[in-house]
Amino acid sequence: VIKAMGEFLSYVRARVEREGQDATVRPRPELATRLTGQFTKLAICLALVLDRRSIDAECLRIVKKVVLDTGESYQLEVIQLLYRTSKGYTALQLSLTMGGSEDLARRLLRDMEELGIDKRNSENKRSGQRGRNRHVYLLGDHMRNLCRTIKLPRRTR
Repeated sequence: VIKAMGEFLSYVRARVEREGQDATVRPRPELATRLTGQFTKLAICLALVLDRRSIDAECLRIVKKVVLDTGESYQLEVIQLLYRTSKGYTALQLSLTMGGSEDLARRLLRDMEELGIDKRNSENKRSGQRGRNRHVYLLGDHMRNLCRTIKLPRRTR
């Protein structure tokens, strides 16, 4: 579980550096080795301070709180929203839910797709009108598994 928390936070903190529309480097999250080590040390220290024989559920609850508090960002908010649903969000739906602009939502979703956090599906509008298909974003399988492993709450704060 601690390893999953480290990997989860490395994805949450990852950013895509851009110059205009183009990424300046290949986007990828940091290796979770350092974070996992820090969270392991924190869990061990918590067990000692709380006078526990081993790392228990209370220690892990506190470590998870640290993970979520240090990862506080738009990206974490989007991950939490996408984790709550199996239907996904369009950029417009996400912007309305988060209270931000559609451009911000589209940029976040595109960057998260490049990092492998979410995936984009095209849906036929089925309205009989011409035009482009809707892009619906879903949480990627790996990120969904990380969320499940760390027991990410299915609600936003």
